[in-house]
Amino acid sequence: MKTDERTVKEEMADIIPHSLYYESEIKSVHWLNRKRIDHCLALAGDMTGKRILDAGTGDGYMLREIKCGELWGVDISGQRLERAAKKAPHAILKQDDLNHSRLESDFFDGIICADVLEHMRAPAKAIHEMIRLCKPDGFIVLCLPQEINNIIARIILRKPPIINPDHYHLITGFFLKREFKILPCATKHIPEVPGLFCIHRVMRYDMLQYPGGKPD
Repeated sequence: MKTDERTVKEEMADIIPHSLYYESEIKSVHWLNRKRIDHCLALAGDMTGKRILDAGTGDGYMLREIKCGELWGVDISGQRLERAAKKAPHAILKQDDLNHSRLESDFFDGIICADVLEHMRAPAKAIHEMIRLCKPDGFIVLCLPQEINNIIARIILRKPPIINPDHYHLITGFFLKREFKILPCATKHIPEVPGLFCIHRVMRYDMLQYPGGKPD
């Protein structure tokens, strides 16, 4: 029997609070998650006066770092939004399904979506929704784990691969090109090594790249 997506995400909010990553005492884990935030903010650039969405905000660790004119955060989990509200009380928070968002089109100057798509059963729909929500001159910043690289690295280090039960998809460059129909205008790797060896990738897509305007 198929379980309701929101129910699954509420269960995962109990099982895997994001403090396990962002507040980890393991230096490498803490470093990786700090880098994710730093690279996303760097690619987003100056957000002064802009309306920004943290899509799939989770427990709010990215949300509290974003400095902009009007800050929004959405997540399918009510529990995670409660945690996010404590970290960024100034943010406008909505419980929303990124696959079928209730927010209006062309509403945000920029969207940051960090380590979210791999947790979704229909990541293509989420990409199309973010494009819809973003203004024609806006941007989308994505952060995604390079899970195949992670698996290979752990095998080389003779460690068992780590399988996250909440990851449904390997989000590849081919998949992103097919769904966005454009290439990222800027990319950062974590660590800063060639893409074949990095364990996380951060990319910026500018809506102005679409010839004739962004797709419907």
